[in-house]
Amino acid sequence: MIFQILPALNGQWFFRIKSGANILAHSETYRDKASARATAQLIINNAGNGRIVE
Repeated sequence: MIFQILPALNGQWFFRIKSGANILAHSETYRDKASARATAQLIINNAGNGRIVE
């Protein structure tokens, strides 16, 4: 599983969870990139393996 940190159209940040070419989910938007990354990392730590791609 891959967690992509991406900019939103409104200038905020969100993450997308992917498996291969399939998008599994996307998050709400966060004011800063660090908050989006921290939430993605929390999911990785508590739900199994994964990595963040920026």
